[in-house]
Amino acid sequence: MRRLLSGVVVVGLSSLFCGCPVDPPPVTPPAPPRAFLTLPMTTVVATSIKGSVTTMGCKKVGQVQILESGNFLLDAQYKGEPTNFEIAPALLNRIFPARGFSTPLSLSAKVICEDVTTLTDGGFVVREGLSQPMSLTFLPVESVRTTPGFLALPDSFVAEGGIAGQPTTFIGCSATNTGRALLRVDSTGMIRAINEALPQGFVCDYTSIITDLNTTTGTRWLWIPQTGAFAFDGNLNITSVFSGEVSRLSVAPDGDAIVTLEDPSAATKAQMLRIRSRTPNGQDSRVWTTLTGPLDTGYPGEFNSDPVVDIGTRRVYTSSWQYRIQATSGLIAVLVYSYDTGMLVNGPPPAILNFSFPNPLNRPIKPNGAFKEDGSLFYAPLLTIDNQGQVSTTVLACATNVAGCQNAARRWTSPTFPGELTTVVPFSRGNLLGIVGPFATWFLGSMDGLVKNLTAPQADPQPLRPTGSLITQGVVPGKGTDFYLLNGPIPPNEQTPSFPTEIIATDHPSAGTLWQLSVMGGTQPADSLFIAVDDNGQAWMRMATDQVRPLGLMQYRSLRGATPP
Repeated sequence: MRRLLSGVVVVGLSSLFCGCPVDPPPVTPPAPPRAFLTLPMTTVVATSIKGSVTTMGCKKVGQVQILESGNFLLDAQYKGEPTNFEIAPALLNRIFPARGFSTPLSLSAKVICEDVTTLTDGGFVVREGLSQPMSLTFLPVESVRTTPGFLALPDSFVAEGGIAGQPTTFIGCSATNTGRALLRVDSTGMIRAINEALPQGFVCDYTSIITDLNTTTGTRWLWIPQTGAFAFDGNLNITSVFSGEVSRLSVAPDGDAIVTLEDPSAATKAQMLRIRSRTPNGQDSRVWTTLTGPLDTGYPGEFNSDPVVDIGTRRVYTSSWQYRIQATSGLIAVLVYSYDTGMLVNGPPPAILNFSFPNPLNRPIKPNGAFKEDGSLFYAPLLTIDNQGQVSTTVLACATNVAGCQNAARRWTSPTFPGELTTVVPFSRGNLLGIVGPFATWFLGSMDGLVKNLTAPQADPQPLRPTGSLITQGVVPGKGTDFYLLNGPIPPNEQTPSFPTEIIATDHPSAGTLWQLSVMGGTQPADSLFIAVDDNGQAWMRMATDQVRPLGLMQYRSLRGATPP
């Protein structure tokens, strides 16, 4: 008995014998090629960006491209596996004006095969593959120097030289094989001078503050809060020493130091002293000592400005912030002393500002003001607290020879800024004032009190702000209108310091941020940032253990553009 086959099979078999044409199966294209992008790190501080690309899946590679945000950037010039590439800053000229130097780039690699896939209709398909994008922040710089196993620059430092072809050297504190020392190193990392025989009790470290060079005496001062101060010459020889609870130090035009002493654990009134810059053996380094005690407000008072010496009138100007414990009121008084004798010459000192707090539970906030170079004006940040506990700050410019800071004695009043701005920093030869708080920095003209910060399009002026949860830990005024913020993590407690991990630079307050750099770390100098400016206005940076010479201000401005967004 014959069984019938299923219809599908019958039809299929019949086609084998009928001679009918059969369409060929479609061509299955091979898998696309693959590209793998490798970058050395996610934050690149260098003269250019260097990386490599590895490919798979091409019989023969035709081209390897580097893209930024999907747009062609350069032909990597394929030379085999892997292929190295270099991105010069000029290739990013269209990007810097829009994004600056702190917004990450998005880089990817595209591989294009030379072999193609031919289609049945006679066409062809170019075979190409794209890598995963990688985010990268790039700050172009002039040079980077690494000293393996060592810091290429001291923990904190000042930069000297750079004018008329003079080499730049760096003076600061660092560890040596025999302990902490004061060093002078050059830009190649060579030690040009060293002093390991520091005065007893002085631990030369990041907390040490070094003053500008005094051209009259050829000396600088190094002082450590609550420890003391010593003067030293260009060869790092110590010329004068003072030990004590130093809270502030200023240098007079003749090189002597005006030092303020405040012992937080003592009940005595705060003192001010004049210390010789060069002290012969056996001679007391102190010229005179005085107290701030003419004002008895129930509290000894604290210095709230760096002393200023007007050498023409031979007077020393300082200010005292005084408030009553468990009370709601206080005052700021200007104290004027004879530079020659230390005697008070403006008694009774005028209380230029009185301030109050809404209730005794509000914490007293110490406002740190600053004097005009000749002492005739005092710039005072006046902090107020509303009923909701919100702090705001207004800066006043007060004449120092009368009380009250009212009427003609008040030269100007700034706008009121939200937040706590506790420090006034004069710079640009006294023409500009930095008004600095932990979370914002504003700039004012010293003559009129007008805000000089960049005004965003269709918006009010904006301050310079640390990124995220960072706070401003210090500032470095430049030689002109440039200004640098050192921002870092909030210290975990009073005994554990933190160190800067971010620098924000501006070439002029009205131009906003010029460049910005952030790194991870902040637990020690070796994983932090520091910056100083040499006599020619060139910035030098320690980035972790590396020495970095950034581009000049004009070079960055040329790349950044005249009008940032």
